[in-house]
Amino acid sequence: MRSTVYMNHYPHFRSPSGREAVTADLSASVAELGGPFTANGRAVDMTFQTLGFDRMDPPHPSDMLIIGSQESIKQRLRELRLNIGHIAQTANEAAEQSGNYRDAYLPNRMDIIAQSVVPAAIENGEFIESVGMILSEFGEGCNDDGCGVDYGKRVGWYTDIGDKQAAFGKIPKETRQLLNIPVLQPETPPSKASFDTLTLRSLAYHWAIDHAKALKATGLTSALSDEYEQDCSNNVEAIQRMKAYVYEQKGRPVEQLHFPNDVIRQLVATERNAMVAEQERKAWLEKVYPVPELAAGEATT
Repeated sequence: MRSTVYMNHYPHFRSPSGREAVTADLSASVAELGGPFTANGRAVDMTFQTLGFDRMDPPHPSDMLIIGSQESIKQRLRELRLNIGHIAQTANEAAEQSGNYRDAYLPNRMDIIAQSVVPAAIENGEFIESVGMILSEFGEGCNDDGCGVDYGKRVGWYTDIGDKQAAFGKIPKETRQLLNIPVLQPETPPSKASFDTLTLRSLAYHWAIDHAKALKATGLTSALSDEYEQDCSNNVEAIQRMKAYVYEQKGRPVEQLHFPNDVIRQLVATERNAMVAEQERKAWLEKVYPVPELAAGEATT
């Protein structure tokens, strides 16, 4: 079975020097790339160090959090080429010490990475793509069926899409159809929908799942319909706040970044919580420090 490296941008990072943070989620047959105990895992670690990347503790559920830049790759490519033999030898020796096998093909793989993969990444890709291409080449040594790269997704077993679809399917069909209120632009196909619309659809889908029992029992009552429309309205505001936050962190539009659905939902939820906190603080201030009413006859201009 073909392996996959799932690459995503990490939103909670800011660097004035142009460095970026990306996460990598690894399918089972390439999981060894996430630790320095096998030959390929140690070689990944040493290659990243040589190219000037930092490895940090990854956020759940990712396997890696990598910080670096395209500029660093360009500056350190020559150093990588000079050290491919050392990296391969050290990685194989470390694997033996950890009780793992040497990889006889690792020197050739290092040569391919230094001579072909990294130059192609520098010419054609962004930082996230460069990291993905490097990990994919190392992944080829872990699995006879090859290794690909996917962006903006999670490893299959982490997603709960099957359970979510089953829960959504239990909602009466007529109720599911009513959930397509105009704000979601149901007539717009996914391939042409904006980031905002796709995000609203995803959030609305999860609202319906959270209310599945009530919707199955009563259908879309007026009270549930009002709650649903208010939820969508709040999400519209939260999405704009989220985009402003991400733009500030990364310096580019969110539409150009790769985020899996769970990260987008977390970001929107954070903004929703902030909105509630701001409203509560405003209400508290108005109660503690009420605005004095104008005296009778006092000019209002």
